[in-house]
Amino acid sequence: VIKAFPELFKSKLPEKLPEEAEKLLSMLDSSVSRLNSRVDQMAQITSVQTGGYAFDTESVELNKSIQDKIQEHLEGALSNENTLSFGSDETYERYGIIDTRAFGEILDELIENAIESTKKGTLTISIEPNDSIDSIHQEDNSHTHNYWVISVSDTGKGISPEIKELLFTPFIQQGGTLYRDESKGGLGLGLYFVSLLVEKMGGKIWFTSELGMGTTFYFTVPSSETT
Repeated sequence: VIKAFPELFKSKLPEKLPEEAEKLLSMLDSSVSRLNSRVDQMAQITSVQTGGYAFDTESVELNKSIQDKIQEHLEGALSNENTLSFGSDETYERYGIIDTRAFGEILDELIENAIESTKKGTLTISIEPNDSIDSIHQEDNSHTHNYWVISVSDTGKGISPEIKELLFTPFIQQGGTLYRDESKGGLGLGLYFVSLLVEKMGGKIWFTSELGMGTTFYFTVPSSETT
């Protein structure tokens, strides 16, 4: 109903409107889009927390899933004059046990954050065996070599040290403030949602970052045998 309101409103107006009225209508459209985005995201979080989000895991070749996402976000990366590429050997097949919808939503959020925080930089998505990543949580030995580690790296502005411990909590944004910029249409729920999805698929998520140098997010998914 909310989404349809601007179109319904415009249908009652004359075809030709003054420039100022057109601007106001555009602002209305943007405001409604942001509101819908927030409602949808909060509904998704509630769904995951209450068991309503149906996870359907299967063995999937991960290279293609990642490269498909890279293609989807190339235009967005270019809009900030960034390069976006796959940083691992494309010829080596890697199979993981994932829910394809959840895996896609995780990558969407991490790639979009990387694009937003980087200008005229480099964005790289890689996948490696768990035991080849030096920055795996050393305090947690529950992960074995039967996991893949996917990383999303950027050469952007980095993350403020004061919020590093809070980044996966609700209403914290990667840029370092309590709430996201209103113009971005978010409430700082994206990384919290991502952390829920990763955990539900049996993985872990963490990051490394240096102010002014960039950030790398890592998350793990269970591996599966090649069939």
